[in-house]
Amino acid sequence: MVATTPYVLARYARSIITPPIELLVVTQADVDHWQGLLALLGYPNHSLGVREFWEPGYARHCAPLPRYDTFINWIRAAPGIRFCRPLTACYPRQPQRVTVGPIAITILHTDAQPSATPCPYTINSAAIVLLVEINGTRLLFTGDAPGKSRTARADVTPTFVEGQLLGLEHRAPGTLRADVLKVPHHGSESSSTTDFINAVNPRFVIISASTRHHLPTRPSCADTRRATASCCAPTRTEAATTITSVCIKRRRDDLESNYKDVLTDY
Repeated sequence: MVATTPYVLARYARSIITPPIELLVVTQADVDHWQGLLALLGYPNHSLGVREFWEPGYARHCAPLPRYDTFINWIRAAPGIRFCRPLTACYPRQPQRVTVGPIAITILHTDAQPSATPCPYTINSAAIVLLVEINGTRLLFTGDAPGKSRTARADVTPTFVEGQLLGLEHRAPGTLRADVLKVPHHGSESSSTTDFINAVNPRFVIISASTRHHLPTRPSCADTRRATASCCAPTRTEAATTITSVCIKRRRDDLESNYKDVLTDY
């Protein structure tokens, strides 16, 4: 759910959801990871029920956000909810496989006490990372998980969360392989190291991007091989030239997308 367009997405989501929501995941405490849920769930009421809630449990000690505390307390008070914050209180192992109906979810990472610095890396290193399997298709959801400093080269030895995920891959090859990758941290240069992308080896990638908040623009992906995996090209084939983007108009005349220059009005 995107914080800048909550009502558009909430209306659409409500049209396809049959309540209650069986599982709601907030991957971390930054505003763009949870604020849209207020519209979806009907704040201040609990008009759309939730059976289980997952969140890392890091309380943003390095950058307190009182309205997030209000949000968490509101979720906690939802009738009949299983409140898993920190997530390890309910699922202590990583990786740990959980079944929700026909969907298999493997928890690959979560951290209630991240030690990375500076503060944005601390918050992002709490990220819940999930591998979701549906009818044989594997989707990797990475939140804002970092893998390197912003100025480091893509081929640097991965650190932070990507380094930990690659540790899982080393112990059990194939753990990270996915058909679809939700690119870490909006395609930011703090993530998507070469080793991580190669381990996932996705057929398709999805990126939540913006022209704001220091998120990458299309020209920032200078390396072709890395760009095909981390900047929205639909396949890892270097010959791929078509980019399909789904965008939301934030205001009447303002299109929020890092592919703004290649989109036509609709």
